[in-house]
Amino acid sequence: MGQEAYKDRSQLLILDRGFDPVSPLLHELTYQAMAYDLLSIKNDVYGFSSKGKEEPLKDVLLDENDEIWKDLRHCHIAEVSSEVPKRIREFGEKTKMGTADKTSMRDLSQMIKKMPQYQKELSKYSVHLRLAEDCMKEFNAYVNRVCKAEQDLAMGTTAEGEKIKVDVKMIQPLLQDPLLKDFDKIRLIIIYVLQNGGMSEENLNRLVQYAQLPADGIKIIRNLEILGVPIIQEGGKVQSQHQPYFQHLTEDRLQSKYQLSRWTNYIRAIMEENEKLSTKLFPYLSDAPRAATLTGGAAPVSARYQWHKKRDQVATQTGPRFIIFVMGGISLSEMRSAYEVTQVAKNWEIIIGSTHILTPEIFLQDLQALKRRGGVGDSHA
Repeated sequence: MGQEAYKDRSQLLILDRGFDPVSPLLHELTYQAMAYDLLSIKNDVYGFSSKGKEEPLKDVLLDENDEIWKDLRHCHIAEVSSEVPKRIREFGEKTKMGTADKTSMRDLSQMIKKMPQYQKELSKYSVHLRLAEDCMKEFNAYVNRVCKAEQDLAMGTTAEGEKIKVDVKMIQPLLQDPLLKDFDKIRLIIIYVLQNGGMSEENLNRLVQYAQLPADGIKIIRNLEILGVPIIQEGGKVQSQHQPYFQHLTEDRLQSKYQLSRWTNYIRAIMEENEKLSTKLFPYLSDAPRAATLTGGAAPVSARYQWHKKRDQVATQTGPRFIIFVMGGISLSEMRSAYEVTQVAKNWEIIIGSTHILTPEIFLQDLQALKRRGGVGDSHA
């Protein structure tokens, strides 16, 4: 639990996935999370072709050996889309090849033919140029419209800060959109239901039918109740608007450079508040450690969560540890938040782990597979 001098200040926080059901559902627009959500990437392998349909797909591993991936995976797609061409131009200037202001896949292919000795480096650039382009292709097709509805619902306000009236009309056009997959519709319905404070069973069934979802659609949504997430209103009583995953959105967490990326996941607030956490929501199982916060105190600097570095490259850490383990999976956006908070948590060593890593699709598949007590998982379907 940390070096001996700081052991009594270290903390282990165990959460189940119901602590924040919103974050794993939203369309995240940072590079890694967006790619894993929208594209067919399995076991970190991306099927890539530099010549489109003219060439069979090559399997590319997105891992710590890819310097571009390490540098950009937590960046917003807007930054990636400008940074990759910029790096290509800089590489062209450095090697005296020269490149146009706008670099395309065709330009890179020509560069590789002219300078085959740089094939390895240029191939890496072509991977990320295509990967970013594929992400933006999906975004421009339909995701941009879904993102706006998701962010407005999750935040409870518009991008201009105006409080929204939670109305089914916000999502009805999208539920009829032929470009949206069933899982996209389910994600949108769940976020709507949560921000609405739950809804009657009759209205939920009507909404699912309107979206033309298969029979399992209602089961996935209702199975959130197994995680302690209120879905059906009891006697018309609004419930989920008072859940902590909405209440953590304080004024200082509402600042965002991008209108479609305003949501801040709850685990970030938990990491930032650390020992200021409510003992009612997060009761201690033993005596509370001595007071310390992630942003104060005089403990040595921690740079933990640099998973891209090899073991012998990571400096030895000494401060107290804040260890978070999430049962039921952790999303890529939450992993990114852990990395970002670590950059400013100079006096704590943050370690985050889970049973597995979630994409939105995996999260919904997990919900679909849940069983209610007694082994009945679809008694409400």
